[in-house]
Amino acid sequence: MTAVQQIPINRWRTCLAVFFGSLLLLSVIGCAKIRLLTYPSEFSYLEADSVKGVMHEMTISLMALDTVIRQSADSATPSRYRPEVLAELQNLEALAISVSSSTTGKTLEGEARPVTNHLLIDEHIDEFIGQIMKARFQAEAEPPNYYGAGQLTGNCNACHRMR
Repeated sequence: MTAVQQIPINRWRTCLAVFFGSLLLLSVIGCAKIRLLTYPSEFSYLEADSVKGVMHEMTISLMALDTVIRQSADSATPSRYRPEVLAELQNLEALAISVSSSTTGKTLEGEARPVTNHLLIDEHIDEFIGQIMKARFQAEAEPPNYYGAGQLTGNCNACHRMR
């Protein structure tokens, strides 16, 4: 009869640790890739940290825009502030577009369906981008009209008051 060779206990623990570590690693990788299978191809998954970062940048840009508009109101030549106003509006538009989806989803009944995992963004981002574009056109007019640009801050406050 042959003797069965026993594996030392420490080696057994090491094997189990490697096995469960590998299993954990594969499950994490699998979870990241499962999103590709669970969401339709036209769906844009927005990471929470990414959205927070963009919203923070929008806040900074809106504060800068508000400051420039207040300065222009006190000035005899408000058109002097047009480049700064337009730069902030273009920055805001680029930020808003970065969290919007490139496709508009419709259900079989023709109703709008979510195209990102942020329902409030889906519901309001197109309107917000439209308001930014309107404000930009008004600021480009001769003489410049900064009313639409000034309304942007109020519109953000109105929407975010619900939260």
